[in-house]
Amino acid sequence: MTAWPEFGNFLRFRQTRLLWNIMVKLIIIAVVLYLGYRIFRFLQNPPRQGKPKVLRKKEVKGVDLVEDPVCHTYIPLNSVYGKVAEKNGKTVYFCSQKCFEKYRSDTRQEDI
Repeated sequence: MTAWPEFGNFLRFRQTRLLWNIMVKLIIIAVVLYLGYRIFRFLQNPPRQGKPKVLRKKEVKGVDLVEDPVCHTYIPLNSVYGKVAEKNGKTVYFCSQKCFEKYRSDTRQEDI
């Protein structure tokens, strides 16, 4: 009767060793496949020597921005507040009626 427990331990040892062997083989296969993939990719697209590729600058199409003299925000020229003013031969644009009114009241105080 003492032989059976030893035989059971031997079987468990063999099963554990077999599982470890299978796991090690799978890991080795995965590493070999990964290295093969990297070599394949390298051969398909070898690194370029010399100057790096310069991307062409894309032309940006849009509208000009103008600065509101009161709040100093930049607004597209096509969406400025409807009223504009002239100051020293320059056209002054506003983002809102509030800024326009403030500018107008400030310039009147300066003139006085």
